[in-house]
Amino acid sequence: AKIVGAGMVYGYGFNAANSATIAGPYQKKTDKKDKTFEVRGLGMNSFMGAKINTNGAGATTILAYGFKALVGARVKCIGPSVCTVTCKMNACKMADIFVDRGASIVMDPVQCDPRDPNFVGQSKKDPKYPAKALGVNCPIIRGPGARLEDADLTVEEWEKQADAQWYSTSEYMEMLEAAEIAEQSLDAMIADKVNAFEDNLDLSIVPEFEQDEQLMVVGHTVSSITGSSDNNMLQSNLLTALIVFIMTSVGSLCYIA
Repeated sequence: AKIVGAGMVYGYGFNAANSATIAGPYQKKTDKKDKTFEVRGLGMNSFMGAKINTNGAGATTILAYGFKALVGARVKCIGPSVCTVTCKMNACKMADIFVDRGASIVMDPVQCDPRDPNFVGQSKKDPKYPAKALGVNCPIIRGPGARLEDADLTVEEWEKQADAQWYSTSEYMEMLEAAEIAEQSLDAMIADKVNAFEDNLDLSIVPEFEQDEQLMVVGHTVSSITGSSDNNMLQSNLLTALIVFIMTSVGSLCYIA
């Protein structure tokens, strides 16, 4: 999924915006009032592997509450954004945040911020990631706006590093496997529902149409049909509606405003 320009993006359900590309409202230099951008990861894996770009929105708030809500997410805090990030439990595990020059970050817990004198440092178990702060998995925070040692780190270099690190994790491979299983299960369910629908479809209730040739206009296409094909067309439309209903009914909830 690709979400651009929204002021609020809330992920409520499981995998709600999994692997989505999300960009906040663009902040122009001529804008008299700062634009705001808020992302809430409330569901399990709601923004797993997502790419989130503040797009320069003046005030950006990211609330990660759900189980592994932002696991593997890559967040770009682009100037002049002030990014306020709140992480609970393992919601920010393996998340990677780039703070651009001219941007700044406010972390909760503050011990996750590499500039804080009480910064937790790197994990002894896996030095690629920060240690926990008050029981919370800290995200990776880097970039010229976050650490002096990253003064020359460009956003392009960071993206390559962050992507490579995420794609090498077991969580990413599990995500791909789960997506494949879910797709196969959905295809099987749709096939079962369609077969059941066709078995119970009674075309005898469809009114008779005149056999005279008719012209049908769909978009910019004009086609010739006869009464004998009307039942087939109706059946096809009903099947399409059924499939759309099934797919939307099993989807996860992502609120965008």
